[in-house]
Amino acid sequence: MLNLKQLEVDSGSVEGARASFQKLVVHLVKLKHGNAIEVQPAPGDWGIDVLVGTLTSGTCLVWQAKYFMDGIKAPQKEQIDASFEQLVEKSKEQQFKVDAWQLCVPCALSPQAIKWWENWKKKKTTETGIRIDLMCISDIEQMLMAPEAQDTRNQFNLGPRGIPPQTLGERLIHDLPTGRSSEYDNSLFIRKLVLS
Repeated sequence: MLNLKQLEVDSGSVEGARASFQKLVVHLVKLKHGNAIEVQPAPGDWGIDVLVGTLTSGTCLVWQAKYFMDGIKAPQKEQIDASFEQLVEKSKEQQFKVDAWQLCVPCALSPQAIKWWENWKKKKTTETGIRIDLMCISDIEQMLMAPEAQDTRNQFNLGPRGIPPQTLGERLIHDLPTGRSSEYDNSLFIRKLVLS
């Protein structure tokens, strides 16, 4: 099982994990689309974290990464809405067309959050014509478990971890010193192996 809290452990802070999560989303989008561009995370990013397509002609697909580990409550809803509104405003101001917008969060949603999301999505799609989707923790885990995501899992230290033998109460097996293997020929364990 994957645990995206590892991003906090590796970066040493929630802020570091936010940046790592955005980079993780970039890698996952690249696996699917190949030509994703990461947008510098800062005020003034136009509500875009990851971009596929162009801002000068045609249409683009946009991903917004929000490192909400504990679910979506009122403050998170406000951030989601503000990011989407910034994107819509900038698309009009800078004259680019957004075909789809996807929110990426490393959590599962509560029933209340799902209901809010469904209503918010319907309202914003009706207002803007932009297709809106959600990539939550189960989607992220599924993408990371695909064979083609192995390098991404490794890069972000998210691969399945085995339990070290010492944890299980087992001992490590060491090679015998050179020239001393015959000393153990009469050991009960070795004799049982030979007789089996």
